[in-house]
This record gives sequence, C-alpha cells and structure tokens, in this order.
Amino acid sequence: MKTLFTKILPLFCIATLTNTSFLHADSSLAMTSPKDPAHTFHQAKNGGSFAAILEDGTIQCWGDPGYGGKTPNLPPGKKVVSIASAHKAFAAILEDGTIQCWGGSEYGGSTPKLPPGKKVVSIASAHEAFAVILEDGTIQCWGDAEWGGNTPNLPEGKKVVSIASAHKAFAAILEDGTIQCWGYPLYGGNTPDIPSSTWLNRLIHIPKKVVSIASNAGAFAAILEDGTIHCWGETKCGGNTPKLPPGKKVVSIASAFSAFAAILEDGTIHCWGDTKCGGNTPNLPEGKKVVSIASSIGAFAAILEDGTIQCWGDTECGGIAPNLPEGKKVVSIAASNGAFAAILEDGTIQCWGYPGSGDMTPNLAPEKKVVSIASAFSAFAAILEDGTIHCWGNTKCGGMTPNLPPGKKVKWITGMDD
Repeated sequence: MKTLFTKILPLFCIATLTNTSFLHADSSLAMTSPKDPAHTFHQAKNGGSFAAILEDGTIQCWGDPGYGGKTPNLPPGKKVVSIASAHKAFAAILEDGTIQCWGGSEYGGSTPKLPPGKKVVSIASAHEAFAVILEDGTIQCWGDAEWGGNTPNLPEGKKVVSIASAHKAFAAILEDGTIQCWGYPLYGGNTPDIPSSTWLNRLIHIPKKVVSIASNAGAFAAILEDGTIHCWGETKCGGNTPKLPPGKKVVSIASAFSAFAAILEDGTIHCWGDTKCGGNTPNLPEGKKVVSIASSIGAFAAILEDGTIQCWGDTECGGIAPNLPEGKKVVSIAASNGAFAAILEDGTIQCWGYPGSGDMTPNLAPEKKVVSIASAFSAFAAILEDGTIHCWGNTKCGGMTPNLPPGKKVKWITGMDD
C-alpha cells in the first residue's frame, strides 16, 4: 500500500521545490530564509547536493555532480556572499554584485548576461529557473520559461523589493505593496486581485498592501497589512483563502508540499490545504503557544514556548513527534523532504521521519556541538561550533561529510535558515 510519501517521492526525484518562500516587503535578500517563526520545506533545497560558503568567501560543493555538487571555478579574487539553489543548479552572488551559476544548464545553471552595470542584490528560484533583483529594483530571470524563467513586464516605474517562488511560478512584492506574478498560471503564476481594506478603497480599486508571501508546490499565501491573508494558485495546494478565527491576525506562514500552517498573533495556529500533508489544524497542548514551525513534504513540526515540539501530518514524513531526551529543550528544527532534525539546547541533535532521508540521529563526539543545520532532498549538513561540518542521510544526495580545505571554516550552507 502506497502512502503519501511514497506517492510523492517519485515526483520529487524529478521536481524538488526550492528556495525562498516567505518574504517580507522590506526584504532585500531573497535566497535565504528570513528570521521568521515559520519555515517551509523547500527553502534553498537542492535535489542532490550542498554548496557551502567558507569564511574566506570561497565555496565548497559536495554531493551528486549532476546536481551542482562539483565546486566550480570562480573568477579570480571574487568572494561569494550568498548562494541560491534550483533542483539541479546553484547561483551565487559575488561581492561585486555579479553572479556565477553552475549545475544543469536546463535548470538555470548557465550564468546569464545581466544588463551592463547592474548589480544583483538577491536571488529567488523555482524548480528550473532563477529570478534576481537588481540594485535599481528591476528583475532578470533565466532558466526554463515555463517555470518562470522569462523576465516579466513590470508595471511602469514599480520597483521589486522581494520575490517568492512556488514550483513553477514566482510572486514579487513591489515597493507600493502590490504584487506581480509570472510563470505557470495554475501554480500561482497569474497575479491575483487583492481585496481592499475599506469601502472607499474598494470604490477606487486600492487593494490592501502585501507585507509577505509564503508558497508551497502550487499555491501562494500572502499576509496583508491588516494581518489577514489572501491565497491563490492550485486549490488542492491551499490556493483558496481560508476563514481565520474571528479577530485573529496572522504573523507568519509555513508550508508543506500542498498545505499551509499559519501562526496567529496569540500563538495558536491555523492550517489549510491538503489534509494528507498537514492541512488539518491540530490540537495543541492547552495553554501552549507556538513560536516556530518547520515542514517536510507532508508534515509540520512546531516548537512550543516551553521547548517541546508538536508534529502533525503524514507519519512517514515526520508527522509523529519523537521522544526527546528528558529535560532537553528544542531550539530549532531543520527539515529534509522526509525527515526532521532538531537542535537541542545543549547542542546535541534529534532526528526523526522517513528512513533514508536523514531520520537517523548521527553519532557526534560529546565535545562537538551543533550550531546550525542545512538540508537537501534527503540529507542534512550540520555546522559545528568549531566551523567544521558533519553530514548524514542519503550519501548520494550530499549525506557524506566532505573534506574541507585545511584550516577553512564553514560560514553558511545552502538549505540553512540563516
């Protein structure tokens, strides 16, 4: 009998969702996860490899070479400041505002020609395409046109401040709080009509301003300036705007493959979308507030204010909370497509979820404490407090710890929150 994960897994071997999905209107860095209390399962994930930025601005890649796992040759003397990933490609911003791409060319791995003199300030990615924001607020896209790789025509004089991505589409927030979408229409590529806040604004067609956008496989969910939300895209993925509890404002949204989970201002949550992927709102322990949410393909894992966790969704994808070591509090959670990895307050880790996706807690030396965790399709990479790394999960997807250049410490890895 096939379960949700085994049904979705073949799809994700072809199409792993990638990169930023929760962006603020005032954000300028679109390829990394913002410091919000909600995380999505497709933030900066690559299908089979990792790319790390070292403390000296060089990079180290490992995993499947077909997914960009071979370290590219950078222009001499150029340091990397950030990296975004598509399913089989990476795109790095260099310190001078130029970009360098590598991996599968059909996935955006060929470096495009930018307008002369224009510097890149941020990158977002869909499955087979990238979209960059330039310093003048214009955008440049490349990769598969069907997946958002064609640069759209923006409203005249409007600057883009952030970009979110679904599976085959992008959604940009403009400086006036309006949005512009492009890519595959059924997956959110059509720009929606945002509701107005007052009868007068409705009369003169002034919509509410969008302050942030979350996305999953086929839908977007925007948080509006008044704390309400507006959704569009594939209805099976949560593209229908849900009814929120009366008077409750949304502060952040996390997403699984085809479901959303919103944290409300009072610390409660509200879920919608595919119930098999966690779209049913769970019952939280009485009086416990949610402070953050992580997500795999089909499940969510919330950290409560007391450091305990609550999980829901498909059990194969980590939807059942594990037994934590007695007295240990969880401080953060990372997720591959089928498993979760939690960092505890003492720097140890606890893993659970689908076998082969990084669900087995690795054995680390007692003196080695974990400070952050990155994830790919079915592997994790932890940065330790001494700047070294430790990897586990599917060895074909980056789960084998690479040899770093002697004396070099790791600063950041694709698939990491900060």
